[in-house]
Amino acid sequence: MVTTAISSEKYAFGNSENISDRGIFIDLDSQNEKASIYIQENFDFLNSLDFPAFVIPGFTPKKTKAPIILHQKAKRRLAWGYKSYLQNGGGVFIVSGGNVHPNLTPHNEAMEMKRYLMEHFQVSEEMIIIDPYARHSTTNIRNVGRFILSHGLNRALIVSSIDQSLYFSLPHISSFNSRLRRELGHLVGRLRVGGYNRSQFFPDNINFTVGSDPLDP
Repeated sequence: MVTTAISSEKYAFGNSENISDRGIFIDLDSQNEKASIYIQENFDFLNSLDFPAFVIPGFTPKKTKAPIILHQKAKRRLAWGYKSYLQNGGGVFIVSGGNVHPNLTPHNEAMEMKRYLMEHFQVSEEMIIIDPYARHSTTNIRNVGRFILSHGLNRALIVSSIDQSLYFSLPHISSFNSRLRRELGHLVGRLRVGGYNRSQFFPDNINFTVGSDPLDP
């Protein structure tokens, strides 16, 4: 039986006309096809790992004036994510971030992070999933939760900068839970400390609730 990729319609609800990279519209099904098939064909192995997936949120400063390809902070997050992948003995990467700062930037964070993983760490394309829609930390986590659940997985390790990791790992103490309720109307699942600059994430099906942001619903 031939394995087919799970359609992006199952986990991404944004308008594809709103996502592009370097002037070219992003075909999300094409970008994630190999990874979707890899996950399904290697499900038992991935599910046997401590964490089958590593989530890496993008980063671009809000006050960025001119387009940049990939911020150094995002590059450090990718390096930490790759280190976690090696320590875990495998897994897939989920890179999340849209065309955020400055407004109308031609660089999509997820696509640029995918390129960086492939070029600098020789990560195979079949092990990289992109979420090219997320515009905020709230939707970074919600969107990857949708992908994880749509592929039958139930956990991931978020690898980020220490400040954001604490923000995610301690959502009751930080303002993250209150921000989720305010911006999305719901929480995203269970989040807890996963180590230095790492957060454990156990997504909830409520993440499939369609949001109100037209660029990242």
